[in-house]
Amino acid sequence: MAVLLDQQKNYNADFGSIFRSSAIFYIPKSVNTTISVSNYWDFKNGMKVGLLFSIRSMDGEIIERRERYFEEGLVINESNWPIKEGSVEVEAFGNKNLRIPYAAVMGIYETKQSISMVHSYGRNHNLTEIEDGGSLTVGRESCWTLRYKNSVINEAVFHNGHLAINEQEAFFTITNIQGVEKKVKFVIPPLKAFETYIFSVADIFPNYKDFLIGSNGWGTVHFENQTAFTRLLLVWRDRETEEVQVTHSNFDYSEIETNKIEATKPALMKWPYILSESEFGKVVVYPKFSKGRYKISSSKNINETDRGGLFINVKNIEKLEFASTDSNSIPSRIVTGFEYKIYGEILPLECSFGVVHEKRPPKRFHWAVVSKKFKSQLFFNSFEEIYDVPTDFFLVFRLYSSSSLEYIEKRVVLENLSNLPDRIFVEDLFDNDPKFDNQDFSYVSMFSNYGGLFMYSSMLKEKSMTIEHSF
Repeated sequence: MAVLLDQQKNYNADFGSIFRSSAIFYIPKSVNTTISVSNYWDFKNGMKVGLLFSIRSMDGEIIERRERYFEEGLVINESNWPIKEGSVEVEAFGNKNLRIPYAAVMGIYETKQSISMVHSYGRNHNLTEIEDGGSLTVGRESCWTLRYKNSVINEAVFHNGHLAINEQEAFFTITNIQGVEKKVKFVIPPLKAFETYIFSVADIFPNYKDFLIGSNGWGTVHFENQTAFTRLLLVWRDRETEEVQVTHSNFDYSEIETNKIEATKPALMKWPYILSESEFGKVVVYPKFSKGRYKISSSKNINETDRGGLFINVKNIEKLEFASTDSNSIPSRIVTGFEYKIYGEILPLECSFGVVHEKRPPKRFHWAVVSKKFKSQLFFNSFEEIYDVPTDFFLVFRLYSSSSLEYIEKRVVLENLSNLPDRIFVEDLFDNDPKFDNQDFSYVSMFSNYGGLFMYSSMLKEKSMTIEHSF
């Protein structure tokens, strides 16, 4: 059965009557996990919400519920959990239509040797979405990088919704660097309501590292469920160093259809400039994209692909261009990502991103989690090839903390876009203001009259780095 994911519906925030917005996060063993929520409902749209945190064991049993309100600060950080492993659901309830059913929440995962973060990935659909036919519950998840290193464990985490699932036969497809695939059947046991289930590649396909032929590859999982949004948390653990890195999966677009657009310009992908200055910066083009043949070009090379994925070293490359070679249209979604590490022996970060094309509406407001403790930086990409730059270009940054109901504002006026630095240290941007908490997580928002500017935030711990794109 073909499933169409209407990207235009997402652009227009056309989700119906949404009075509950939510997200579910995994709480792993032996990992300091912080769930960070900004009051963006208020500072973006002037809406008031109350929050409910529901903490559950791995089998879905409710352990504790916490009501939280933005009474002491503009950010709420929760990190003290009464479970060793499980999940936490964050629900925001409003007194008028919140429009977006998925809450913009951040999860930060910290070990002694590493730090990683990811935005909201899983959630339990609203009943109105299910009744109105607006839910997407078919499990067709891909864009899962499988790391070949012997000490690295490759796992993916699924959070079931409010209805139990019977035992089922599922399918795992592994793709190696040569584009060769192998499909494996496996059994998912019955899942209780709200149960957290971990897909372990080593359990599903014990000899998978032989199939990867000495290089990283990719995984795809097909399964069925009833009420949960099926996006997975992808988790890499290094047994030797105890580092942890995470990102989220994306749909298998060879199975789930997305809109095609008539494009007069190539779609573009850009990334934080530090990737282009390093031997360890790579762009990932995941293998399960919309059916077709695509040309991927840069200043240094051209790759053509119709099935297999690519890892592209982007040293001295600033952007990639994507165009179809067999039609005048391109998919509205082409899922890409990037990976980066500071030096060769650590577990690399991975950030899921995608391409920007001329049909994507301009975006003028962004926000992202930051930390003074972890030396946060902001990185920027400009897509002036697609969006016109105003002559009176300006930026307004605001800093929101968990300890104050007042924000700090910094306005930046630039003569032209080329004067914008490639990165800004958050501490320098706000002149080391005491409202920028030394220990807790804060948020930065950016407003611009130019809709073609994109922002990322980063954090650094020891030699481990994490980067995530802004909301």
